[in-house]
Amino acid sequence: MPESDRYGQLAEFIYKNLGGDLRWLYPQIIERLAADRTEKTGIVRTAALGAVGRKLAEYLERDPEKLVPLAELWKISVENLQQLVFGVATGREIRLMSIFALSELFETFPDRVAGFVNTILDYISDWETCDQLALRVIKKMLLRDRDEAQKILLSWARDKNPWVRRLPVATVAFYVKEPGADMDFCRRIIDISSGDNERIVRKAVVWARNEMKKVN
Repeated sequence: MPESDRYGQLAEFIYKNLGGDLRWLYPQIIERLAADRTEKTGIVRTAALGAVGRKLAEYLERDPEKLVPLAELWKISVENLQQLVFGVATGREIRLMSIFALSELFETFPDRVAGFVNTILDYISDWETCDQLALRVIKKMLLRDRDEAQKILLSWARDKNPWVRRLPVATVAFYVKEPGADMDFCRRIIDISSGDNERIVRKAVVWARNEMKKVN
């Protein structure tokens, strides 16, 4: 079966079962992605997760209410989190598929996507999830409604969760490359975060500063 057909079937399977037993659905998804695990690392290819996520977005457009159980599935994915190779964590399949779906849905349902993000904000606990969310969703929020998004990101920069504090810095690292990016805002985020006592935030600050230097 061609990969595109297989990914489409998996997306349809997820969509149809989002209203059911999510704890049954979770391992079913992981099992059906087994063929996409790389031989070297044993993790599912990001391209495969992106393909499923984009297909899933096509189904969610019909019934965006199913973003609610998808957010619950995200929460299940972080239970008993374990680190894998290259710092990625278990359950990444669910989170990355969701992020790709959200990215596709943002233009049509920006408020619902923002609501999803608020729901899972305290369930971000690994660098890959944080940075992919920044790139594919939060940057779009900043580009669409700069003033409102800036207020939100500034509040995240002071959040108790270090992964939430990393999120606006990671967003800045991607956002600075956009035409017309608000560099004063970017510097403000970096200034707030530069004295953070968590290494994951400080590393993001170095990254964002380097990206700003490239632009300048």
